[in-house]
Amino acid sequence: MKLDMQELINFIMQETGHSEELVEVILDCELDFLRSKGLVMDGPPENESEHSEPIIIDTDEMEAYIAEKLKVSKDIVGGVLGGEDAFMEAKGLVEYE
Repeated sequence: MKLDMQELINFIMQETGHSEELVEVILDCELDFLRSKGLVMDGPPENESEHSEPIIIDTDEMEAYIAEKLKVSKDIVGGVLGGEDAFMEAKGLVEYE
């Protein structure tokens, strides 16, 4: 299933009351953080077994990184990322333990 970014952004805006621009910049910065950790690939893995282990992300570190880089509060960042998680879970795109 392909992720519709505009649908995601609209969902987060509705959940948080934040502007489209703020949501977009936070999501872009999240992607920068994930890339810096080697967690974003340009395409599907060549071998399915490459990602058989669950991916663990230190959300506190990620929120601090985004908040510092964008000069916004961790509460705002957490709200946007929480909205993203809710959207992904509702669409069946992720599973949380």
